[in-house]
Amino acid sequence: MREDSEIRLSEPRAVNVFVAYDLREAAVRAQELCEQVDAANSTPLQLKLWHFDDILSPATHHAATADAEISKIVLIAWTQPEGIPASIIGWLEAWARSRAVTDAILAALPLETPTTPADFDSLTLALLQRIALENKLPFVDSRSHDLGLTLEDFSDELRLREQTLTPTLEHILTTAHYEPHGHWGIND
Repeated sequence: MREDSEIRLSEPRAVNVFVAYDLREAAVRAQELCEQVDAANSTPLQLKLWHFDDILSPATHHAATADAEISKIVLIAWTQPEGIPASIIGWLEAWARSRAVTDAILAALPLETPTTPADFDSLTLALLQRIALENKLPFVDSRSHDLGLTLEDFSDELRLREQTLTPTLEHILTTAHYEPHGHWGIND
């Protein structure tokens, strides 16, 4: 053993959070939420705030996509009662299919107002859940789950358990099954 050896604990790596938002109020709320999560967890968060228009703009589209591709959490925040524009849904679907971070998390942060119809939020949330499901992404709705728990909830242990179940299911589905008896029942 060397005499000058030391044990150094490294700082936890920052978790990249891509925040897509429609209005300033949504960006402020998303930033506040991320600050709360950052204070509650030992893992620091690195925020990238992108307005919906900037994500879709030809001048900044590639930069926004690059930021989203390296993010662990993609948080969609909106205040408009009509929800997220279809163009952002399309962009999100493209991101989910080609993301670089395989264990990324899709999160929703709808800002409800007294005039927001529940139908619009429900439709938008359903669309986001569908994107998450089709692309095997964990989905977090900030109204019913604490976003801060996502860093722990979808830990490596859960990912390993999820993958150990897959070979078992594949075996069951691919193995031929036979019925040893032609008839089943008490009177046969």
